[in-house]
Amino acid sequence: MTGLLALDLDGTILLAGEKLVPGIREEIRAWQAGGWRVAIITARYHRIPLIDDLGVDAYTRNYGAQVYVRGQEIQRRTLSPEVVEAALNDAPERARLMVLTPDVGFVQAIRWPSDRPLQEWPQGCDFVKVLLEHPDVSAVQRAAEIWAALPEVTLIRERPTACMLVAAGADKGSALQTVAHHFGIPLNRTVAAGDGFADAAMLQRAEQFLIVGRNPALRAGYAFAEQPADVPEQLSLLRREWQGY
Repeated sequence: MTGLLALDLDGTILLAGEKLVPGIREEIRAWQAGGWRVAIITARYHRIPLIDDLGVDAYTRNYGAQVYVRGQEIQRRTLSPEVVEAALNDAPERARLMVLTPDVGFVQAIRWPSDRPLQEWPQGCDFVKVLLEHPDVSAVQRAAEIWAALPEVTLIRERPTACMLVAAGADKGSALQTVAHHFGIPLNRTVAAGDGFADAAMLQRAEQFLIVGRNPALRAGYAFAEQPADVPEQLSLLRREWQGY
């Protein structure tokens, strides 16, 4: 019977220098040989050739704002211009702000107030993520509280000095559910792995979760890998549970 294996990228199966964890390519193929679909669920905004090379069945960009199956985008969740403008207006002074617009093809790095208001940006431009960085943790916390109250948004904090804003339903857990639904796979046939705060959303949806490292946000997983190098072995053990070999 089929299932879905959903993997975070950075810090889970990808090391510094864009190097895959040794053995992960073979382990992904083993899951697929057993009839399972494999998806990469990543916060990265740009398309990564490495993902195509892995031959996975699905992948995401910007957490779950954009979902792709066999290279075709099947979902895009966007922020409204009004929400983006409100978020930028509520940002603290001296914050580094970025608005991610995949239709334009690169990150728009801006200072706010800007000499280029949103209404002057290219027509039909989608806004999929807003990033705020500030060295003052308390300033980021205040901004996060304000942003979280905006309509139809999901707030993500992966480190104390930054917060991200995506559309409602664009978190990693929702992405896992979208991919599973596309392939007709029930959530009780899903396994996920991750190492970051944003991966906690997958932990809440997947039947089993492999925690990588010791992030305090990931405390209730089914299995544990001390470091990325241990992920292929732990996935192999999980595969034997699900597929019997």
